[in-house]
Amino acid sequence: MGAMTDKHAAPPVSRRTLLGVTLAGAVAGAAGCGVTVPPGERATTEAAPPSPRGHEPGERSNERREEVLVGSPLQQVVIPVAGWGRTPDGRDIAVMVAAGSPGTITVIDANSGAALEAFELHAEDEEEDATASAWAVAVDSESGTAFVGTTDGRAFLIDTASMSLAPVVGVPADRPFFERAVPDGDGGFLATTYGDGRLLRFTPTPPDDRAAGSAPGGGTWREYGPFGQENAYSIGLARAGTDAYVGTGTSEPAVFKVGLTDGRIERIDLPAPKPSYSGERTFVYDLAVSGDYLFARVDPENRVYIRNTATGHWTASIPDVAPGLAVQHPGSSHPALFFAGLDQRLYEYDPVARTRPVRRSLQVSALRGAGWIRLPGRRHRYRLTTTNATGMLLTWDATSGGSGRIRADVKAGSRPIRSLGVGPDGRLFAGAFGTAYSVATYTPQPLTDEFQDGSGRFGTLPCHGQIEAFGVHGHDLLAGSYPGANLQRLMRWNPLAPAGHSNSPLSARLGNLLDPDAEAPRRRTSGSRAVETPEDGLDHVKVDLDLAPDTGQDRPVCLLSHGGRVLVGTAPDYGQTGGALTIVDPAFTAQRSYRDVVPGQSPLCLAPGRTRDEALAGMGPAAGYGAEAAAAEGRVARIDLRTGEVLASTVPVAGEMNVSALALDADDGTLWGITRNSVFQLRVPDLRVLRAQRYGDRRDSARYVTGRTLHDAGTALMGCAGGDIFEIDKATLARRLIARGTNLLRLESGELYYSRGSQLFRRLH
Repeated sequence: MGAMTDKHAAPPVSRRTLLGVTLAGAVAGAAGCGVTVPPGERATTEAAPPSPRGHEPGERSNERREEVLVGSPLQQVVIPVAGWGRTPDGRDIAVMVAAGSPGTITVIDANSGAALEAFELHAEDEEEDATASAWAVAVDSESGTAFVGTTDGRAFLIDTASMSLAPVVGVPADRPFFERAVPDGDGGFLATTYGDGRLLRFTPTPPDDRAAGSAPGGGTWREYGPFGQENAYSIGLARAGTDAYVGTGTSEPAVFKVGLTDGRIERIDLPAPKPSYSGERTFVYDLAVSGDYLFARVDPENRVYIRNTATGHWTASIPDVAPGLAVQHPGSSHPALFFAGLDQRLYEYDPVARTRPVRRSLQVSALRGAGWIRLPGRRHRYRLTTTNATGMLLTWDATSGGSGRIRADVKAGSRPIRSLGVGPDGRLFAGAFGTAYSVATYTPQPLTDEFQDGSGRFGTLPCHGQIEAFGVHGHDLLAGSYPGANLQRLMRWNPLAPAGHSNSPLSARLGNLLDPDAEAPRRRTSGSRAVETPEDGLDHVKVDLDLAPDTGQDRPVCLLSHGGRVLVGTAPDYGQTGGALTIVDPAFTAQRSYRDVVPGQSPLCLAPGRTRDEALAGMGPAAGYGAEAAAAEGRVARIDLRTGEVLASTVPVAGEMNVSALALDADDGTLWGITRNSVFQLRVPDLRVLRAQRYGDRRDSARYVTGRTLHDAGTALMGCAGGDIFEIDKATLARRLIARGTNLLRLESGELYYSRGSQLFRRLH
């Protein structure tokens, strides 16, 4: 699901995103995240930033150049979901969208894995980021058409006979975040959306009815909804004849039956949760229909409820079910449900007999869309086929019971950079939008005129999840990841080890995580786990720690090493408000959490207090998706780490939603901070506002605002917010815009690195 970030000119891309980077150790004077200032202040004239232009690999000569393209460090295949169907000539296909900048649609032969055609999803405007990902993909075998709805509100049609792509025109003006898609049974498509939580129906204009010279992506849109009160999500989707079923979240998770002809909407409430489940329900995440049975998977309960649509009663439920549902193959009329369990195995369930689900031979962590593929030359023999995140096709033969894998020829995408950090060994680390199994590494090199644009060499380091923020604690590289508010220790640097050994990851065996064709279990476990690295004999350990358990946290947005401990600021789970500040002990075996230290706000950035038992936090009303922000103005708070008490608090800039980045002044000990539009200076410890300057009045968001940083550079501040890289003179507060980008890093040497979309840049002047 998407989130607001400071990616250069780009709308949301990843499925559930956020961030805030506060770095320690190798990043000089930084304690950061984003930017804001008080209304009524005189605006300061500033120079316009240089226009970002595309950099072609191989470009040389640093004269007159202000930035160098290091490269695109995150070349990975990440498939959120696939659509399955058949071409008019009877070939079984899968349609996959590899998330990236640009994203790429690939049409795959589902029996061989061969690519039949690929389309890059470039931005409509050259100045826009071409980032694209898609969760709404469907194939209508009857019409020979496929539909792709992206996370940034674009839609495309694929003619599977000619293998041609056409952008859909007339997409609703709010450019919805498309969640799921299915054929509507009449040559069109249904799609659920995030934002307004509606159901959309798109009916393509038949070729014979198109006006001469008109584009093939024309058609009509119809909207259904809203569903319930203040539901931001319509997500689960299934169709049965002329009725559609929609699953909602996060305000009122329920199922809604929609008459596609008459528009009538009927609410179907879920049964009460089992006594063993004490958590909140957030979404009806998956829906499927088989015969007279409706299957509804509820998240994060991970339980499927079964309803007999003929009698109107919920009849049974199945626990421990991972995302994705499939029903029986076309050659069978007997209702059946197929799903992945949390133990990463495929199961089959008979809703008529209501017997225990039968475990099948396929190992799979989730069904990212699934289709029944006919074996070549065997018209009545089917394989259930799905994909994992790397585009590997996973198959189960319904006749023989055997399972297999087919490598799909999916083009890797250049993943947008979600987070940047500097490790204890001086290397740069980049995390991608969306779930990943590794972060990219880069060792800064001296630049000469011989350096060619885009020729930077990158390595990888294992991780899991979406890395929201990096941090350093002693010789340890830390990362906070989503989902589940997880703290990972990715690497321990040994400065005395020979070259090469000191750069090895802490764990050579992370279960399935080092196998790019496997995925991590989805069951969350609390506590930590350690694995020794055998290569150099050092006591290297990998630690995973679930932060602030039982407090509804989901995204670690900032990390800070302070007083021999690790401080982590988190934003809450879907549908909730109120983040938490967590203190983790040096051994990563104990933690203490304070939720809602400033009511309705989340810690977006951290800075050290004057003692080891105090910290400074920049706050903002970042709330879980689907929840309304509880506060309108961001605050700076001085917090007692022993009790969670707020010792002092202030609104540094009236009207600004987020205090996005903080940095202590190395000379006088005052606290600098930025918001979306401003800079301010506070006296510590009473947090009295000494100075503040507003530079504009651009709208901020109560959603997760990420990629904003601030660094003390002596007589100036270096920072980024709203896609701008800037320098602020401490004496005059005059601001100079120097580039477009986000995730600004300033090394101890003074070198500046930042990201723009999927690309990593170094500033020259």
